[in-house]
Amino acid sequence: MRPLAGAAYAITVRGHGLSVDQPLGSGGTDTAPTPVELFVASVASSVALGAGEFLRQRGIDQDELKVHASFRMTGTDRGGRVESIHLRVTVPRELPARHAPELRVAMAECAVPQSLHEPPEVDIEINDYPSLAPG
Repeated sequence: MRPLAGAAYAITVRGHGLSVDQPLGSGGTDTAPTPVELFVASVASSVALGAGEFLRQRGIDQDELKVHASFRMTGTDRGGRVESIHLRVTVPRELPARHAPELRVAMAECAVPQSLHEPPEVDIEINDYPSLAPG
């Protein structure tokens, strides 16, 4: 990750490039999604991949699959956090209703939603300063 301009940063993941920025009212130039928006998009895309695989395994076309994400923030003295994420999944009409509970389980078991249920430890190391991670 490297600074671009203002609040914008370039990100490279396995050779793929993305960027983040902040909205105009938050000191950015609104040239890219915010880190929070990418976080929510990550949850939605993980669920979409799980749903797509579920459909594919049952021979159902994925063209009508859509995942719409919305989220709510809560404010704190440190700037807030994502309080809730709502995903609205649209599946092909040909999916039998009896498969809905299985589909819900398949989507919930995806890596990103699972990581929210059991959050990973986050260790932040700064140059030559010692890590704050226990042990």
